[in-house]
Amino acid sequence: MGKVKLGHVDCDSEKSLMNRFNVQGFPTILVFGVDKDSPVLYEGARVASAIEAFALEQLETNVAPPKVTKLTSAEVMEEKCSSAAICFVTFLPNILDSKAEERNNYLELLLSLQGNSKKVLTALPGQLLVSSQI
Repeated sequence: MGKVKLGHVDCDSEKSLMNRFNVQGFPTILVFGVDKDSPVLYEGARVASAIEAFALEQLETNVAPPKVTKLTSAEVMEEKCSSAAICFVTFLPNILDSKAEERNNYLELLLSLQGNSKKVLTALPGQLLVSSQI
């Protein structure tokens, strides 16, 4: 499965799109990230390797960060981790036992691990119950 989707537009029949994105010449390559109304204009070489490198670079900077799911049951573990090649299960101190800054630092560290791998977390006292279920 590809990470980046490519498409083309026939500007003769899609003049409204051409005007909407201010296409002035051909070929024009626009990269649509999170903000679908503000594409990035590709101005590099018109060879496959350069376009691919640019697309992958945009993917790294525009992809939404992976979500961390709270692990509340064996079912959540199965749903979030069964199809993943790597699943990080993080046991954090109870929110009442650590400061918000400390907890946010843990979450930031967790999100930095292995790109888009699956991530779940749990905290005391609930983690003892969940640990016995998985």
